[in-house]
Amino acid sequence: MTPLSYVCGTQRLWALRRGLPVYERGYTTSQGDNLFEPLNPAVEQQFNDADGGELKQGKDRLPKMQALHSSSALAVNVFHYWRDRDKTPLAKALQIPSGGLDRIDFERLMPIAEQVNREIFPKDPNVDVVLGYRAGAVGEIGIESKFSEAYGTHDGLKAAYLEDPSLWTGLPHCQDFAKSVQGPAKVEGLNTPQLLKHLLGMRKSAGGRPFWLVYLWYATPGAELGQHYQQLETFKTLLAKDGVRFHFMTYQELICRLAEAERPEHPVYIDYLADRYL
Repeated sequence: MTPLSYVCGTQRLWALRRGLPVYERGYTTSQGDNLFEPLNPAVEQQFNDADGGELKQGKDRLPKMQALHSSSALAVNVFHYWRDRDKTPLAKALQIPSGGLDRIDFERLMPIAEQVNREIFPKDPNVDVVLGYRAGAVGEIGIESKFSEAYGTHDGLKAAYLEDPSLWTGLPHCQDFAKSVQGPAKVEGLNTPQLLKHLLGMRKSAGGRPFWLVYLWYATPGAELGQHYQQLETFKTLLAKDGVRFHFMTYQELICRLAEAERPEHPVYIDYLADRYL
């Protein structure tokens, strides 16, 4: 069983338990059926301003966020709940700083430089979730969210990222690693080219303040899981050599941590996450 078939199968069973109608390709008939709570208008605008097309209906497909296997729906179901609440419980469960945490944004576009040549870089990195701090030891934490797409084969890093050495100032180890995952070669398992692009965007967005890059993924059974952990540990060690804080956790671990500490105060939210994703 592939990670995609596992996620699609378990999510379809969840929908059946809830009595939700589902189209053949695993899409719900409405956005609301796939989300714990409706999107805040400001969050909906953030998704519309991004270039992922999560809320847009195509000629032959429904909006991506209506897919049961949507990683953006997973991120919204976990993080949107805390947008207008005290975020300390979330921070503790994620094992990140909590002091000064006051903002949660979705699908943030992050240019990698002050002036970007749009002929070479037509799109900016899209960071799935960004946690913002008004004060404290960290400025922002960017979260890359993966559901069924954590494993597999990915495109190498575009050569243009290595043609401008200024992009890698202060990141010599990352620069050397970037050369090793340059296209047209493909990358297996962890999508390190994407993470490197997000790192560049996060550093530019942080404006000199410290930042973290967090990788949050849904663990599925199979041989890929052990390899993924090894790749993440290697990548964490690499970034640490350049002073970049990289943290990773599975969604299952995060939900279990939240359930253990917060279910008495947030039972409906916790039970939804546990029933759907554990």
